[in-house]
Amino acid sequence: GSSGDNEMLLEGFQPNANLRSLQIDGYRGERIPSWIDDNHYFSNLEEIGIVNWGTCVCFGAFGRLPHLKHLYIEVLSNLEYVESTTTDPSALSAAPLFPSLEELTLRCLPKLKGWRTMCASSSSVAGPIIFPRLRYIQLRSVGLEIVPEEFQGLSSLQYLGI
Repeated sequence: GSSGDNEMLLEGFQPNANLRSLQIDGYRGERIPSWIDDNHYFSNLEEIGIVNWGTCVCFGAFGRLPHLKHLYIEVLSNLEYVESTTTDPSALSAAPLFPSLEELTLRCLPKLKGWRTMCASSSSVAGPIIFPRLRYIQLRSVGLEIVPEEFQGLSSLQYLGI
């Protein structure tokens, strides 16, 4: 089907709020469904796998999901940034981002420029702690030219695969 058909299908398929694992493979829409950004709705989500989204350039914000432990983003040929962040300093919270994330896999993302479209440290407001429990990072075939600021100084990191 068309991009619009894919978007309508996925938008209408809002899963149960008790969902613990979300895997989406082969989505052809240009926009992510609005319910993916509803961090309160998905407060029980522990794992997200996003694979083969051909037209996606940037996701929303998974960072406030309190129980997310595993995030896999693979084979997104147009993805430039994983998260989009607000430019409104009053909307930035001191609460950690990705407070429970332990494992992050980024694979086959040739256009990846960075983690967020706007780094909190580039503004005058100090940003929240990010990835306080991240133990495992695997970066394979990603377009990064420099190490994203968010990946620097991770005290809990035990494995880095590049």
